[in-house]
Amino acid sequence: MSISPAQIASKAEKVTQIFNILSWVILITGGLAVAGGLLAGFLGLFGDNGLAALMAGLGVALGAAIYTALLWAWISLAVIVAGYISNRSA
Repeated sequence: MSISPAQIASKAEKVTQIFNILSWVILITGGLAVAGGLLAGFLGLFGDNGLAALMAGLGVALGAAIYTALLWAWISLAVIVAGYISNRSA
């Protein structure tokens, strides 16, 4: 069973579209996590241990931003590879 180049290009284009959507979902979810961490840190300023809450909120926001950036980079690499396969087999 062999797959024609046109079928490969079609499937690679579908994969590219799916990963593009997934990258937006990752960016939006990561942005919400960063915003939530910052909001929790700033609201913690009004508590008993305000500075510790602020530092924890900033740490969570930084961790979420780094994780989001790394995950988005991997998904972007998958989009580039799928796009390359689609272009080469068309």
